Amino acid sequence: MPVSKTEPVKSLGTVTYTAYDGYVTESTYGVDSSSPPLCWRSQVGGKGLSGECKGESAVSLAVAKGQLDAYAGTYKSMVTGDVAGILKALTGAGLGDPDAIREAEKKSRAGRVHGIRGLLGRGLYIKVCSTLKKK
Repeated sequence: MPVSKTEPVKSLGTVTYTAYDGYVTESTYGVDSSSPPLCWRSQVGGKGLSGECKGESAVSLAVAKGQLDAYAGTYKSMVTGDVAGILKALTGAGLGDPDAIREAEKKSRAGRVHGIRGLLGRGLYIKVCSTLKKK
């Protein structure tokens, strides 16, 4: 189940990476209004920013930091934008971890299913489920 974005999202900035072959990746970072806030990264990529590839997702601080650290170090000459400013804002935002939220939701759903099995007994649970599937 995807993590939901809570509007409004405060934009922290955009960084643009241009590879040797002319492929451009533009990454825009923002923080939503949830508690704790989540980091959202929108990316557009393609030959000359053609937009052939684009998407948005909630990312953990570790994922964002990994990309931005690489941009600030190894790929510095190929990047434009305020990498340090975005990193500073993300580090101080007290971000939640979308991966941990997804895992907690999975465990919660699994617990509800196991709880029903326990109440009904395994045989009755299977019979009820197979009856429902036939309808």
